[in-house]
Amino acid sequence: MNLGAPELIIILLIVPFIALTIWGIIDAGQRGQTGWLIGIIVGWVVGAGWIIAIIYLSVVRTKLVRGDDGQGPV
Repeated sequence: MNLGAPELIIILLIVPFIALTIWGIIDAGQRGQTGWLIGIIVGWVVGAGWIIAIIYLSVVRTKLVRGDDGQGPV
């Protein structure tokens, strides 16, 4: 199978979006973030799951990893 330039560009643009979405789904599921998990899955169905996954992975996941609850020092 010989891919032309348009097909290769499409593949190189779509695969990272799918990978980000799957990573967000797996991470949210493992950390028990049910609301985010449902949001990413619903977003995936309508084509915006990668946007929600990027928000989850960049904002929420970093706070979860650091243990930051947003309350500041107590």
